[in-house]
Amino acid sequence: MHTLRSLRLRMNAVNPVGDLIKRFLTQQETSTALRPFYFAVHPDLFGNYPEEKTTNEESLKILNSYIQTLWVPSNNAKPVSLKFYIRLNNNDRKLKEVNVNLLSLDARTLVRDILKACELPLEYVESIKPKSSPTDEHNIRWHPSFHDFFGKTNPNMGNFRKNVTPTLSSWLRLNLDVADQLSTANHPVLKENTSITDDMIESLRVTDVEWNCNWGPQQFNSCLKSFDRLYQQHKNERFISALRGHVLSFCNATGVCFNGKINLSSDDVPQNWINLLISLPKHMNTLRQLPEMERRVSVLLNGIQIGRRENIVMVDEYSKQLTRLIHTLESDTTGHIEGAVRHVQLVVESAAGPLTVSRSGQILIPFSCPGFLVKNFIQQKKEEAFTMMRDYRYYLAKENDILQKCKDKLELLSLRRDQSLSSVNVIKCCKRLINNPEEIGVSLKGKKLKISQFYSIMQDGEIVIPCNWRGHS
Repeated sequence: MHTLRSLRLRMNAVNPVGDLIKRFLTQQETSTALRPFYFAVHPDLFGNYPEEKTTNEESLKILNSYIQTLWVPSNNAKPVSLKFYIRLNNNDRKLKEVNVNLLSLDARTLVRDILKACELPLEYVESIKPKSSPTDEHNIRWHPSFHDFFGKTNPNMGNFRKNVTPTLSSWLRLNLDVADQLSTANHPVLKENTSITDDMIESLRVTDVEWNCNWGPQQFNSCLKSFDRLYQQHKNERFISALRGHVLSFCNATGVCFNGKINLSSDDVPQNWINLLISLPKHMNTLRQLPEMERRVSVLLNGIQIGRRENIVMVDEYSKQLTRLIHTLESDTTGHIEGAVRHVQLVVESAAGPLTVSRSGQILIPFSCPGFLVKNFIQQKKEEAFTMMRDYRYYLAKENDILQKCKDKLELLSLRRDQSLSSVNVIKCCKRLINNPEEIGVSLKGKKLKISQFYSIMQDGEIVIPCNWRGHS
């Protein structure tokens, strides 16, 4: 039984979201406050533990999507429990499993819960004084536990998450107007972003300008304008010619990626962008050398395919990894591979972790692994890897096909999926949407839809639904 004191500690006096933003943390304050947490769980720290690394990658994607919804009016994001792994006292051999429950509607409480779960310092959060709010104290909307404690009916129950998962149609009816309002409100900035990116593509002759951060269109707009100012102030022909023909990507790291994308971190100061742009010719020279280095690795391993994952790996780092692996394989005289392996794909990984086969059927090889172990592992896993890759490509093709059919059937403006989901779950979700229009209950024509693991409305009006949404039956 809860005491009144403990109840007070658990209650959230939640004002409408517009006031909540003013009263608690801004997006920038939230990002800064969580920086120690991001450092503690960053997937690159867990190269020795591929399963834990994957868990942290997928949990971070869900967490970042959840955080973004905190600044969305009438947010009804479903509570989520996430698992993370952290290292104990920077000891690479001892990991601790941490469960983080995303339950709070305000950023301050959420950040505190996350940091406390990981035993990280709270000084920065505590140093930010709550902003004053003009909200009338008599209009406070108490947490449901307040009404439960006193046995009263909650007049604002519709504004809180309920224990019973809503049906897809009921949730859409409650939130479709919010999505329309956000879409309309963000239309001017989205239109401006498109105009700026089109101008950049034409003037710089880049193939595309991408936004690969979890923040909304306003932050993308700020990055675009910052870059445009740099371009106008420093029209350096050297980096302009180096940009030509490449993708310019605003993301979470600055550098030239091994896939040729030129990445600019949205958190970096403009001077760091300038430093990268000036040094582009050197990085591009390294980039041109990668295919020949990969071909050499393939030759040393009986013609195995060399693939790449979607991780952000910079060209200089990847070049060093390939050089190290080539030297290791050339020096090895004991390991061997029998039979053809041209149908198998190998990926060179950055960390000294265990050899493994990914869910997509790629054989993951740490660049520092001894040559005989690499060859023996390929010999043992080549058939399994081929089968897994064949199945993965089969379901991926089915997924892409049904995503397009679902987009056309519902007349959506866009349809995408969370990368943490399996193709099987995405296919099942799309089939249910196509075959059961009565479960949707409303028209989604012209809407943006994302299949994920919870309900939410994003800043730009995109509608997020769980892949296992509940129907009426």
